[in-house]
Amino acid sequence: MNNFPTISIANVKQIFNLAKNHPVFRLTPHTGSEFVIKADRRGGMGSAAPGIAKFDATLMTKISNNTDIELLTKTEVLQLQGCFSVVQPIAERMSFQKNALSPDNFWYKMPLLKVTTMESMFDNEEGKMLRKVFKLEKNLVKLGKIAAVDTFIGNADRFDPNGNLSNLGNIFFAKKRGLRGKTFTPIGLDFWNGFSEDMNLTLGQSRWDTMQQTHPKDFYETQSRFIKWLLTLNDNGRMQTFAQNAVESLNGELERNHVDSINTQKTKYKILMARGMEEGAGAIKKYLKDIIAQKGMGGIPAGALYRMRILKWV
Repeated sequence: MNNFPTISIANVKQIFNLAKNHPVFRLTPHTGSEFVIKADRRGGMGSAAPGIAKFDATLMTKISNNTDIELLTKTEVLQLQGCFSVVQPIAERMSFQKNALSPDNFWYKMPLLKVTTMESMFDNEEGKMLRKVFKLEKNLVKLGKIAAVDTFIGNADRFDPNGNLSNLGNIFFAKKRGLRGKTFTPIGLDFWNGFSEDMNLTLGQSRWDTMQQTHPKDFYETQSRFIKWLLTLNDNGRMQTFAQNAVESLNGELERNHVDSINTQKTKYKILMARGMEEGAGAIKKYLKDIIAQKGMGGIPAGALYRMRILKWV
């Protein structure tokens, strides 16, 4: 459990921009430890977005450490709007103010971690390290677990429903320097895609009914695609296919960036990632069933229960 300091104008020493094209900032308080604040768009999820994001983050914590978030309160968002003058670099202040004032955004706190992405490693000429990263058994298992959570919540902004890599910038690694040099461990950050119809974890039958009435063609296509993707978590053969596509897709990026590839003809790579997906699905299932045992069916979002029923977990 993270204990983030409360955001107030009086307690914010500096807010430093961490990303080129996204509202992600390191917040340095006068008292307490530094942490990250991030804004995401509500998108099609509307007012339900913050709660959905929090639930998604909680699911991800079951297989990936340090991915939990804490939503900013309304008071903290108002206080944040008054922190314009401590944003660095100065050139980012207008963008920060625009995001802080936008009703289309919601904000949350995250731990400050030493992380990088597959995209950044190529940009920083660390791409050769990726071959070693993907050849480590534990890392492919971890990627499989992350893919399992993404599949359940409907996040296609890392791997698409077929397992193909969709965003190098969302393949995150926690960096650590040890006795044998740097290590890069996959971590399930950035799990929010509020503009995806498949993403809505509050998705109840009423939403499907409305979509069916207003956009029947889109309804059947979306529902069919969603269910086919979700059922990957119940089918070892589909997991193997997803994992094979994922490994080949990762390998393709190595080759495109002139890095020696791993031998995708060796079935052990897809088996490892598929094993991770199976373990990840098991962790999600156990967590949700434990909640139901304690609080009943109403203890989890309607969309999560809907998914569990499709998967015959309840």
